[in-house]
Amino acid sequence: MSVLEVSGQPIELSFPLPRAPDTRIHLQLTIQKTSILLFLTTAVNGDTSSGAPLGSFIYALPDVGLA
Repeated sequence: MSVLEVSGQPIELSFPLPRAPDTRIHLQLTIQKTSILLFLTTAVNGDTSSGAPLGSFIYALPDVGLA
C-alpha cells in the first residue's frame, strides 16, 4: 500500500510522554478519501479505560482540485 492509498482503517499509536513517563499519549489516525481524522487522548499509569481528552481542534482546508 502506498502512502497515498486510502485504507479507511485507523492507525493507532501509544507512547509515554518524555518528561512524564507515567502519562501516555494515545493517538488514532484515520485517513479517508475526503478527510483525515485524528484523535488524541492521555492516560495516567496505564489506565486506558478513562483517558482524559486533550480538547477539540478542527482545521479545514478548502478543496483545491488540480485541474
